[in-house]
Amino acid sequence: MQAFVNAIQRAINWANGKTPDEIARLLMTYPGFSGMEAAVLSGSLRRSVSAQPRTALITRDAFDNAVKFPVAVGVLDQPMPYERIVSSAFAQRAAEQFPPGK
Repeated sequence: MQAFVNAIQRAINWANGKTPDEIARLLMTYPGFSGMEAAVLSGSLRRSVSAQPRTALITRDAFDNAVKFPVAVGVLDQPMPYERIVSSAFAQRAAEQFPPGK
């Protein structure tokens, strides 16, 4: 599990060190993105730059926002307890080993 979260942290660090155009060029090499217009993908990435995470940590706010929709549409009767679902130990270790911005 730690190796998996380390890889996520390293990918986050990579993405935070690239421009939206650089990320779009890479994504366009994958079949799922091959039919997309580069300008549209770059534009979408530009709009989401402020939402890019710095670490793999799932914050309480992010968790709460993620469960709002399933509760609203009735898939869940009530939100799942954050403390029972989320452990930040792996993400914290990954951020220490691969600090954001490095």
